[in-house]
Amino acid sequence: MKKLINKKVSLLGKEFSVLAIVAVMMIGLASAALVPYLSNAVTGSVDVDSPFTAFISSGDNPVGYSNATNVLLPGMVGGNTAAATLEFQYNGNQTNVEVKEIFTIASANITCDDFESITFDSGSGLNTVPSTWCDETVDGILTITDPGFNDYDSGEINLVKVRLNFKLNAKGTYALGAQIVPTTA
Repeated sequence: MKKLINKKVSLLGKEFSVLAIVAVMMIGLASAALVPYLSNAVTGSVDVDSPFTAFISSGDNPVGYSNATNVLLPGMVGGNTAAATLEFQYNGNQTNVEVKEIFTIASANITCDDFESITFDSGSGLNTVPSTWCDETVDGILTITDPGFNDYDSGEINLVKVRLNFKLNAKGTYALGAQIVPTTA
């Protein structure tokens, strides 16, 4: 080993110590390993939230003050009408954003026949949901999709009053939900 360390190697007409060559190679490897670490690269991340917010309140109460995302509608028995108000707000900066509003009602063994009627009022009067809007394809969830579209501008708030008129034989826990789906990019 001592012979190898003290040995001289001829390189480009000059003599160098093997130890000096090994040391230069080690420094080169160390600096090569640091280049990616110390380079001028930066990384970042972006959190993207939906430009829409949705809230719910019981009855005809205004929504925005509570910012509730779920609500209990107490004291319901078959034959009663449950009322809730949904609030959708568009916080983006585009104008005329076309959206589809989708409402869901979840309950074990739910069918469209649990209700005498389902009505929505978004400011133009009560609109009874036609049976063609009611979809029972997912077990335990009714999906009600308004086939029309609504346009939102920046900062616009849309209040939708929902009335669930239960049949006399309706029994169970019913959870009302809503989703707003932009249809334009």
